[in-house]
Amino acid sequence: GGEGAMSISEADLREIIQLLDRNGDGVVHEHEFKDVYLQVFPHISEHEFQQVWSSLDENRDGELSLEELARHYGYDLVDLTDEGMTDEKILELLEVQSKLAEMQRDAELKRNPPKTAETTNRRNSRGLGYGPSLVTEAERKAAGVTTIKMTSVIRAELHLDENASFLDACEFKDAEKIDSMLESTTLDVRIEDEKGEMPLHKLARGGLLRQTRSLLSITPKLHDDLNWQDKQGKTPLMLAAEYNHPEIVNELLDLGADAMMESSNGGTALHLAVATKSEAAIIAMLSHSKVDRTHLVDVPDRNGRTPLHIAAFSENENMTRVLIDHGAHPLTDAYG
Repeated sequence: GGEGAMSISEADLREIIQLLDRNGDGVVHEHEFKDVYLQVFPHISEHEFQQVWSSLDENRDGELSLEELARHYGYDLVDLTDEGMTDEKILELLEVQSKLAEMQRDAELKRNPPKTAETTNRRNSRGLGYGPSLVTEAERKAAGVTTIKMTSVIRAELHLDENASFLDACEFKDAEKIDSMLESTTLDVRIEDEKGEMPLHKLARGGLLRQTRSLLSITPKLHDDLNWQDKQGKTPLMLAAEYNHPEIVNELLDLGADAMMESSNGGTALHLAVATKSEAAIIAMLSHSKVDRTHLVDVPDRNGRTPLHIAAFSENENMTRVLIDHGAHPLTDAYG
């Protein structure tokens, strides 16, 4: 199997199947696969393509299933591992995946030509942003972030490489180890685990302010990393807010973290802080000069609930008062 950057996950395979289904009928037909495959390998003959297809379509029903794709390329869907895959097979699948992502982007651009230059964040109708990290596995890779599979083996037995070992230290808040590893010139901090969490997410959640600062001072892509979303759509700011670390909230906002990003379930860092009654973090966010407070304090989540509704629902008068003092409007939510 591939080490480091060369790896394939079940999520990649599911995404490939989903993107191959170009007409959206829930089935991948031969012509849909062929269209993409010939773009990746323009030089192969019709006869060679037929050989590939007959190896893929084991039950000869003219359709390609997730199981067939996995078997052909050697991915083990039971143990969820690419150990049985050659680097060639991994590379071929990664090329197919990135071609699919490119075709999807082109189709998207034809449907919605950009009116202005693209900013890093896309915004939805409620003015909330979502980054490339939320869209596709391929876009995460294209952004230059390497996914590292963190094993659930007993930690003492782990012989992790430097990057995996750094993620592990951040996960377990091993401040001393983090400090010494941040001195290393070969450390790549633009890495994530299977949950899509970068070291920055883990430090923000763990409340390690000094280490967070050191990390932010060495990342080559500060703006991207500040707003990088894990697989639940959470940014480092959301985790710092949710776990009530006001100094880290301030630090991230100072450097340009976007308070108007939303997680997969449609809430902002403020929604998360209110839901976990993280008052210090709420005050830090609402009194920060870079935050568009009037918008943030009233923006509804996907279910139509504003931070104030969540506060009122939890019957926390103090939190409710803080929000109203910072301009929250007592409006009704989607449920009245």
